[in-house]
Order: sequence, then structure tokens, then C-alpha cells
Amino acid sequence: MHPRDGTAGTHQSGAVRVQCPERSTAQPRNSDIGGHHLALYVDDVDAARAYLSYVPGVTLMDGPNGVAENSPVAGQRWFYFTTPWGLQMEITSCSDGTFYRGRPGERMAPPAERRG
Repeated sequence: MHPRDGTAGTHQSGAVRVQCPERSTAQPRNSDIGGHHLALYVDDVDAARAYLSYVPGVTLMDGPNGVAENSPVAGQRWFYFTTPWGLQMEITSCSDGTFYRGRPGERMAPPAERRG
């Protein structure tokens, strides 16, 4: 057994050996392998944040945040929040109405157009 295999303990009885893996109770960060969240594009980040501040059980995180002027996503603003059932979500928008101008050869799907 490797000392860094993540095993919390073992029990062996005859030919049967049971290994108990360690478990972390910490939620993964969005940037961690296995970390995840759902992002929604909106027209007005500030209005979305104001609305969510009145929803019972929603926990707002820091923000809205922005990116540097020289970034491929300059003008993007976002914030994270947690739903009453614990799912981390992101609200995002871009000031010029486009999500990603990026660098030549790189593409990202634009937000869906409004219908109706």
C-alpha cells in the first residue's frame, strides 16, 4: 500500500482485506478536477444580483467581479451564488453584449438570442 494512496484505514481478516478511502467534506473549487457549476448568461448582472438577494435560501458570494481590459473576455462581469439545495451557480454577462471575442482561431458559443 502506497503511503499517499488516500486510504484512511484497512482491516484484514484472513484472505479478505478492506480498505477505507479518506473522504473530504470540503466542496471542490470550480477550478478543481471534478469541480463544477452551472453558469447563466444575463443582460444585467446587477439586476440579477439584486433579484437573487431576495430569494430565500440563496447565498450570494463576492461580486460582481470583472476582468482586465486586455483580457480576451474584457467587459465580462460575473458573480457566484449557492442555491438552497447547495448547487453553486454563476451569473455572467458582457458589457458589449458579446461573450467572447477571444483570439484568432479560438471560439466559444455565444449566448442564445432572445425569442419572442
